[in-house]
Amino acid sequence: MVFFRFKPDHYPIYWQVAVACAGTVTYFVSAIPQTLGLSRYKKFLQKYKDGKEEGLDDELNEIIQKLGVELDLEESTKQDIQPFITANMNPITKGNLEWRFSAIIGIPATFLCKSVQDVKKSDLLVGGEEINWESKDGQNLADALTLSYRAKAFAIAREMEYSLSNSIVIISAIRSLAIIGAYCTGHFFNDRLQLKARLPRQMRVGMYTLFAGFYFLAYEVLKDTYICLLEAKADREAAKLHPNIGKGGLEYYEKLQKRNIALRNLLKKEGEAYYSLFGNEKHSLMKPHLTLTERTDIVKNIVDSFDYEKDLERRNALKERRNIDLFANMRF
Repeated sequence: MVFFRFKPDHYPIYWQVAVACAGTVTYFVSAIPQTLGLSRYKKFLQKYKDGKEEGLDDELNEIIQKLGVELDLEESTKQDIQPFITANMNPITKGNLEWRFSAIIGIPATFLCKSVQDVKKSDLLVGGEEINWESKDGQNLADALTLSYRAKAFAIAREMEYSLSNSIVIISAIRSLAIIGAYCTGHFFNDRLQLKARLPRQMRVGMYTLFAGFYFLAYEVLKDTYICLLEAKADREAAKLHPNIGKGGLEYYEKLQKRNIALRNLLKKEGEAYYSLFGNEKHSLMKPHLTLTERTDIVKNIVDSFDYEKDLERRNALKERRNIDLFANMRF
């Protein structure tokens, strides 16, 4: 059975060309900023101090170097990773290493803090106001922003796993297919039911709007589902790298929940709209990300079922590592 047929006498070829071009342009517009436009992304996300880019400290550089070995990355791939300090609360990754493009990994400025005192001395504002660090919520926030070596290692490992995925290609393809699918569906109904002859223009426009809305909803659902699957995979792969990194993942998500609960209280009504009582982000209808509770459970399952013998075999197979356990004596 033919899904749809092109009839140039009823459906001008320029519409088909226009839709094909729209789908192609959508794909490249989605992909280019995270491939060829990474330098602009980095400049926009970069944190500056005294007019200069704030750099990574020795600890973060050491973690990234060790993770490059742990992930068994080629030397050229390691060079393609561009870590930098960002003003964002959470780590952020753009780019793709799987397709031989560079990847930028934004590391929150709070990762530079070694103690609660470092956090208190920082220029953090909540809701545009200074934080009362002596209050209970202020103390909880300061403690939540102070991460151990292993927690930082997990967070950065997770971002590196994101950069090794095909997320740019897949999400861009979903967007393009949604546009083409909406057109093909309208074309199919027009062709089979002869709607151009049976329905007035206003009703057909309404029908096309429904098709567009359906495919937009389908795009959002597919995108969110894929992102949730990607997050789960990144958490699992990062936690599998080393028992200490897995334990760092448990600490990291525990600290994120503690941070969000503190922000919920500090921001009052605005915070209640953003975060739940358990520190999970609130969303209206869609679910664009896994909850922190779900991500904690994923990491906990890996830590509880860690196969040390299999991990030792993996380490022995890595020529560059040669049995050296880089995270065995991890600082806590």
